[in-house]
Amino acid sequence: MKISFTKKLIENDHLVVLVPQQSTAVKLLGDQFNRVREIINDFLSNNPEEKSSKFKTLSFRSNKKICYFTIARCKEKINSSAKLSFAGQLLSYLERQKAKNISIHLEETKSFKAAEYLEYIVSGLFLKDYRFEKYKTISNKDFKISQLKILSNLSSSLKEKVLNGIKVIDGVFLTRDLVSEPANILYPEKFVDYCMKLEKVGIKIEVLDERKLKSLGMNALLGVAQGSVRPARVMIFKWDGDKRNKKSSPLSFIGKGVTFDTGGISIKPSSGMEDMKWDMGGAGVVAGLMYTLALRKAKVNA
Repeated sequence: MKISFTKKLIENDHLVVLVPQQSTAVKLLGDQFNRVREIINDFLSNNPEEKSSKFKTLSFRSNKKICYFTIARCKEKINSSAKLSFAGQLLSYLERQKAKNISIHLEETKSFKAAEYLEYIVSGLFLKDYRFEKYKTISNKDFKISQLKILSNLSSSLKEKVLNGIKVIDGVFLTRDLVSEPANILYPEKFVDYCMKLEKVGIKIEVLDERKLKSLGMNALLGVAQGSVRPARVMIFKWDGDKRNKKSSPLSFIGKGVTFDTGGISIKPSSGMEDMKWDMGGAGVVAGLMYTLALRKAKVNA
């Protein structure tokens, strides 16, 4: 799903209008919205029983085409988690409506700062859209939205905030991809190969092989690794985003990177063995976090 910002509605797009749950009218400024505004306001004023409905899709005919749009009613005061959940439900609803390209309009009122929803709506849509289907010849997902457009006169700072939010999502997806890899694919050396690709965004990666680990006295780790034919590895990620304070202590993140066949399986019971491939989740989180810091050009050293 690709995202863009625009001030003009494309006729073939499925319009989504975010309105406060208790709203009885929308402004939708601009001639292109005249018919949509008329239909929505008529619906809101004549269907009070629909106030509890989160989503409602309506349509009208224009130039021999049927134009579809969805009213998405959102609560005014909810926490960030609820906003993300709302966005996820919206994506599922729009996929059932077969909305290929969607444009989202945020209806701003005195009591409802719709722009504050924007970052969570976009992030929630992307999070819900995630699937790990690397090894599938046919996707399990029946329908996918291709384009997401934000219809609004947003300030450059708000656009940047939204795009930075997507960079956080990119880090989350990197972690999800790592923990979703099959146990026979992601072993220490492959984990290293995967992460070395992050150097292209400015992350420095130092890899400690068995000889270096032995010189550092990391014998407990090496002892466990003897139970596997795969050699042990330790990775150190570095992000120097704050050039002015190179001497300051960097932020430190430590994550366990025990892949399925790292030796330790020989001393563990069989119960729950299928879940052991997630033991490297801590290191996966660190990799995703460092990736996000680099994408956002974060002014920190880590």
